[in-house]
Amino acid sequence: MLKILNTFHSLRSAFVMLAALLYAGSLQAENFIWHVPGKTGHQVYLVGAVHIMPPSAYPLPEAFEQAFAESEILLFETDVEKLGSSAANDELHRRAAYPLGERLSDNLEPAMSALIQGILPNVGLSMADFQLYKPWYLADRFQIAALKTRGYTIKLGLDNYFHERALAEGKPTRSLASVDDHIRLFWDMSKHQAKVYLEDIVNSIDLFGGPISKGYDQWKEGDVAAMAADNAEFKKKEPGNYNRLLKDRNLAWLPQIEALLNQDSDAMVVVGASHLVGPDGLVDLLEKNGYEPSQR
Repeated sequence: MLKILNTFHSLRSAFVMLAALLYAGSLQAENFIWHVPGKTGHQVYLVGAVHIMPPSAYPLPEAFEQAFAESEILLFETDVEKLGSSAANDELHRRAAYPLGERLSDNLEPAMSALIQGILPNVGLSMADFQLYKPWYLADRFQIAALKTRGYTIKLGLDNYFHERALAEGKPTRSLASVDDHIRLFWDMSKHQAKVYLEDIVNSIDLFGGPISKGYDQWKEGDVAAMAADNAEFKKKEPGNYNRLLKDRNLAWLPQIEALLNQDSDAMVVVGASHLVGPDGLVDLLEKNGYEPSQR
């Protein structure tokens, strides 16, 4: 009887250990990072970033640090250093300005204008300060200011973090698009696209106790399905902005990433997490072209 009990306890312990290992493995896979083997024996890591994050995002899961350690070159959406420069900020400011005689409130529905006017003081901004600027510029400023109330900053964004790490360790960096092309995504929006973009940003941020950044929460939890569902809803609701901000950029980046997969070094590509998921995401696009990405 004792032998049977010992055998039972041994089997139960083994089962618990196996379950723990499987559970740990599932946790390890719940990161916005995919490993893509190349055709020359080298590899590319696709890393999904959130551009504005809180201090609690660090330290990162080990999979991110391992990907960085194994990569010899890093690619970003655009030149991170130039994008943060005063020259780029001046250009953004200039491109955001309305022609003489045009005002922001003239381009918004009265209800949205009133909503925004009531919300802005909660993040230290005023509607009067943005009357001469286009909706997408206000959306950008509002998002940054709102997230800052909960400790989120651009400096803590994943792309900034890895860019600084690369500079410190002497790893070369490259850009998938120029800063001018990056800024053009916004200043070249139609009036309708810019207005909808502002409305989406305002409606996505809860200043009064709820989650303030759904995208960050999805990234932190490794909830790929939820982010893909949000992409699908974005595509259905506003296909113009979806194509401009996600699909078209993914298609432009894909040949560059495939070129990396055929070169003689290991690379890490850091882009917004929403660029990786869904049928128009880089992971699916690479799979369609015969590559085998695996989530880490």
